[in-house]
Amino acid sequence: LLGALWSLLTTMPGDAGRYLDQLLLFALLTSVGAVVLEPGRAAFGDAILQLCYTNHVKAPAEVESPKQLFEKAFILENGSWVDWMAWSGMIHAGLEDKSGDMSLETCFIPTLESARAETLLSLAIQHQHHGAVVGPASAGKSACVMRLLQLWADNSNKSSDKRKFPSMYYRILLAAGSNADELQSAMQNRLEQQRKGIYGPRHSSNGGPCVFFVDDLHLPRVDATCGAKQTNELLRQWFDHGGWYSAEDQSFVKVVDISMIAALRSPANAQQAVHERRLLRHYHCVAVAEPTQDSAATILAALMERFGDGIRSPSAAVSLEKLASVSVHVMVTFKQMLPQSPRNAHCFHQFVDLCRVAQGLCAVDALCAGSKTSSLRSFCHEHLRVFGDRFASDREKEVLETCLTQVCEQKFDVLGAAVFDGSPILFSDLASNEGKVEEVSPEMLLAKLEQKVANVEDDVNGTV
Repeated sequence: LLGALWSLLTTMPGDAGRYLDQLLLFALLTSVGAVVLEPGRAAFGDAILQLCYTNHVKAPAEVESPKQLFEKAFILENGSWVDWMAWSGMIHAGLEDKSGDMSLETCFIPTLESARAETLLSLAIQHQHHGAVVGPASAGKSACVMRLLQLWADNSNKSSDKRKFPSMYYRILLAAGSNADELQSAMQNRLEQQRKGIYGPRHSSNGGPCVFFVDDLHLPRVDATCGAKQTNELLRQWFDHGGWYSAEDQSFVKVVDISMIAALRSPANAQQAVHERRLLRHYHCVAVAEPTQDSAATILAALMERFGDGIRSPSAAVSLEKLASVSVHVMVTFKQMLPQSPRNAHCFHQFVDLCRVAQGLCAVDALCAGSKTSSLRSFCHEHLRVFGDRFASDREKEVLETCLTQVCEQKFDVLGAAVFDGSPILFSDLASNEGKVEEVSPEMLLAKLEQKVANVEDDVNGTV
């Protein structure tokens, strides 16, 4: 808290003392409040507002509810609170963002939550602190960090004395079996020896730091011998002592001029929290919550608008905004109809599954999207395809089909019998010579598959 407040005070103009109470409130929200996830934000915000009222501190006029405190940032220039998207734009002013040129698989759609995490991480790294992104699965932690690192790398030549952007970054993915030797080797191989016993990054033209992004920090198992995670202890040794011991001659090696960013899931129990807390005290932690229903619908609609040539055509019978919002509704309703339990732990659906649904809908041909029934059949096909990959019984499939039937009747005013008419719902690009995704019958799909296999056999036999 003091570090966050001090970084704000050192950059404030001389006549900004009247905003000291707002700066303290903003520092509290970006330090202590930065690690609060979605379930506790309303309670934390309510406690902050109660403190403001009790101590006669002016509460932000732009905040209508306690939860909105996490959606606002304080602007010192005019003494107002704005949303994080606007403040992120000011922090990254003049930088060229190339994330919009990516494919559907790598495209990043900014949200209020990602803007907040990116801004806090950016400020932490530029002030020689280390950052960690903590949150549930499918919250977009890795994508958020990678977008920020790529943004820095693309604009490293725009560094100045006031802000130095890292020109180099390395991503290290950890797994359940990762150990200290593997992590040390992965990091040290990307550094060069500057002097005897001292390693650092290769020379940077702009003087910015080199960033190591350690992803999935929570995954390595606890070592039964020492009762700790080897990877965590290696990183702790660097934080506490500035280096580690060489595996070759056991001499101490100092590692300088690097910054650390980590991404990990929230600890599932108290025992995991103990192992992570020992290391996370060295990081400035930023909690990233899973997208809300409105944010999820906005992201899906943006993806389909950018990459869905068929469903965004003027002749489309169903708007892509409605497809996106109803798709989110289907997942929420399905979770309520089939709540997760030890018996069906495999039915753990996340926001990333909705992105796969959107990817399938983007491939649908415009002719199929022109008919409302065909659009809904492709809509149901994608949900059955993505969600059905984890089904282990016919009952689970029946629950999803019931959910989709209700959605078709309540949200689209189409009878469920018209969509689920007894024939299999199959969409494929095999039946089209132009590679278009369209509805096919099982007989046609089987014939096309046999033809494809025969062509491959002819090609293989012809090369022997």
